[in-house]
Amino acid sequence: MEEQNKATIKMLKMMMKINTENYRNKQSEAIKICTAIKKNHDLKVLEGMEKANKRNEAREFYTTAYEMKAEFQSRTSICKDRVKNLFGNDQLIMEDGSSILRNS
Repeated sequence: MEEQNKATIKMLKMMMKINTENYRNKQSEAIKICTAIKKNHDLKVLEGMEKANKRNEAREFYTTAYEMKAEFQSRTSICKDRVKNLFGNDQLIMEDGSSILRNS
């Protein structure tokens, strides 16, 4: 991650083709590392669920299943303004909602 951050700073300071390619390479490496870490974590959680199921510990099994379900729910909030433009910034959503309440 540190290498990716250094590459980002270098690219932003001097927009050159080499710096941009270096940034993209570092970014893809960081994504691969994070994906591998998440995959290993998920496998450990699934193994724990299997052990809990074999030991007939229903409470532990279902709490783990509930936590996994809660992790994967998307929490995107996208709204349209009156001109039908999409925006997803929480602050803008709050401002637009308050303006609608004031006008009604």
